Amino acid sequence: MQAMIYIRSGNIYTKTDGWFTTVGGKGTSDLFKSQNKNSFMIFDFGYQSEKLNIDPEMANYRFYENSTENINLSSYIKTSGIEYDLGDADSLIGMASRVTSRDLGLSADFSFEKGTLSTYVQHDISGVYNSFVGGATYFLPLEIGTMDFVPFAGLSYQSAEYVDYYFGVHDNEVTEQRSSYKGQSDVSYQLGYELIIPVSKNWNITQTASYTRLGDNISDSPIVDNANQWIVGATASYYF
Repeated sequence: MQAMIYIRSGNIYTKTDGWFTTVGGKGTSDLFKSQNKNSFMIFDFGYQSEKLNIDPEMANYRFYENSTENINLSSYIKTSGIEYDLGDADSLIGMASRVTSRDLGLSADFSFEKGTLSTYVQHDISGVYNSFVGGATYFLPLEIGTMDFVPFAGLSYQSAEYVDYYFGVHDNEVTEQRSSYKGQSDVSYQLGYELIIPVSKNWNITQTASYTRLGDNISDSPIVDNANQWIVGATASYYF
């Protein structure tokens, strides 16, 4: 039983006809120095169709399709950034909390004989960091028996305002151990894969891992632990 794989707005989808719920967990490396938590539960739900996909982090709508040239254009709204407060790491004590933004974006997905290039640009519409980010990721779905293995590689651009909001240290946040830091625009790189295992018509198990190399303007922040960041996770999804 093979899952149906398609790429939309930088996400990997397997269904086009209904609702789903997902449960699982993930582990991460330390993004912040002396980070207190590295494992997280995942609870998700949403709706997937040929034109509309919705989950708690993103809603995207495909408004243009050219099957001859294999181009899909979608608009979307999604959360962006990293929410944290002073209790998440010793290095953040005395810092003001940061919150995720709501961004409005446009994505263009280009399908080739092998793989899909997914590009995007999005702008904060919630007044959190008041700027934009963008990027591009190439996905190469491969069939391994009844499983689907989807390696990917990409890069992302973060504006100066984004970097300064999430990784900057303002003058009123300076301590003896934490110097002032003004964020500048940056580019990060990512490699990873998603392994999708269909268990039945309604159940999928997914295992994923990714590596991100943060740009120097992020990793040089006095609150950031390391430029090399890892995420490993697994989930089980039920499709109604």
